[in-house]
Amino acid sequence: MRKLFLLYLLMFSLLVTSCYSPHRSTETERESSSVSSQQGHKSNHVDNAEATKAKELPNGHLSNSKFAGDSGKRLDPRLQSSNSVPSKNAKGVAIKNPSTPKKNTSSKITDRQQPVISDPTLMYVSTSNGAGLNLREAPGVSSGVLMVIPNGSRIRVWKKDSQVLDGYTWYRASYGSASGYVASTFLSSDLGDSSVDKDQNTIGKTIISKVDNGSNDGRAYDLKGNTWTLNAVGDIMLSRSVLYKMRYYGSYRHPYLRTANLLRDADFTIANLELPLSDRIPPPADDHTMTFVAPTAVADGLKWAGIDAVTLANNHTLNFGQAPLVDTLKALDKYGIGHFGGGVNWEQAYSPAIYNIKGVKVAFLGFDGVYWWSWSNKNAPGIATAWEDPVREAIARARQQADVVIPYFHWGVEYTSIPNQFQRHMARVAIDAGADLVLGSHPHWVQQVEVYKGKLIVYSMGNFVFDQMWSQETRQGVIVKFTFQGKNLVSAKFLPVLIEDYNQPVPATGYDYRAVLDRMGVEPIVYFAKERVPAR
Repeated sequence: MRKLFLLYLLMFSLLVTSCYSPHRSTETERESSSVSSQQGHKSNHVDNAEATKAKELPNGHLSNSKFAGDSGKRLDPRLQSSNSVPSKNAKGVAIKNPSTPKKNTSSKITDRQQPVISDPTLMYVSTSNGAGLNLREAPGVSSGVLMVIPNGSRIRVWKKDSQVLDGYTWYRASYGSASGYVASTFLSSDLGDSSVDKDQNTIGKTIISKVDNGSNDGRAYDLKGNTWTLNAVGDIMLSRSVLYKMRYYGSYRHPYLRTANLLRDADFTIANLELPLSDRIPPPADDHTMTFVAPTAVADGLKWAGIDAVTLANNHTLNFGQAPLVDTLKALDKYGIGHFGGGVNWEQAYSPAIYNIKGVKVAFLGFDGVYWWSWSNKNAPGIATAWEDPVREAIARARQQADVVIPYFHWGVEYTSIPNQFQRHMARVAIDAGADLVLGSHPHWVQQVEVYKGKLIVYSMGNFVFDQMWSQETRQGVIVKFTFQGKNLVSAKFLPVLIEDYNQPVPATGYDYRAVLDRMGVEPIVYFAKERVPAR
């Protein structure tokens, strides 16, 4: 009887367990799901809180700011900083964002990840209305847009990986470090221009890496001899948000802290000074104004950074009339900074600034092709404008006085990467008149370079110190370091920079580094005069 009772008890226990276990499993799953959901919610909360925390810097500035292109409205630069602050643990050690996705450890490669093994073809964005081209995540007009590639940009495409969808043929493509898909309709293999001598034109045809200028009589340059170097940069604007930042950080040298060593690493450095310097006019309080002025003391920063001379021939030097131009001339003289392209009268403005650089006489000239109303009369202060005859005559006179002649033009269309016909015509006029090298600025983007009769034309070096943080192209600029052997150009080294915090250029890396070189159509170093074995 006892045994029978124990048997019934055992059977009852088994029956209860079998009924209870599924219920418990379900409850466990619910609990796990609930915890997981809570954790997910908590994680999102932590991420948002961390992002908010990262925007509040100790100095009162904000980080993780968006470009104006995201909202259509420029954010207040006085409350912005381009530097993000990483999260830290209790020991002050930076930690990764909890939301950062884990690296894919799967051995399976998806279609999007499949490496491209075919050779790319170099093509150019060529839209009829001048707008950029969408680089999409996948083929099709409904696919997400990764970025907009500027018109005229050089990109790499893989034609063998084409797909037809939505009425377009889609190519796998890359621009800088970004990769995706583009519609072939808006691509061209050669930008070309029937209005110029294509035999002399390298724009849209090749990546410039070596040029034979025919000036070494068939012999390689002896770099152990009399070499000298020249650094050149684009637009420097020291008003608006840039001035606010300098005052906030308590130094007119602040914009150059990350690049001064590069600027000084040359025998001579030039730039475009995109504003007048005057103490008689208060700087505009409006950060959106297109009239610029800064106190004369900002010249201290220019001098400290290693800038030896500036061109004044641009469309902003006369923003407040002729008197501030005279103030600018005096301020630059006070700080020992040379100047050209502007003066107290016509003769001075069109006269070259000649410097003896390691025994070589180098003449600099400045010409503005944007602002055409400089002169009320030739005896009044003004800037040298890019009229063809005065340009030709000024370069010819400089040719008689110097070993090397370098004109610096202010010209072109803003926010474009391809030089227009006026730029290309005037560059040829300058070289035919005796210029050894032609430099330029104003578009606020770097532009493709060109070689004409063995002479280099750098149409635009982009912004150097500026507050145009609203696009990647306006943040990108370049330092170009030219090496000469006597009067002969040996090489040009292109050093891309990226503007941060509305005022400060820093050496560019990654995508920005490659994008600048791609847009200019050059390798990091361009060599001149092929090295050939001398005749015996």
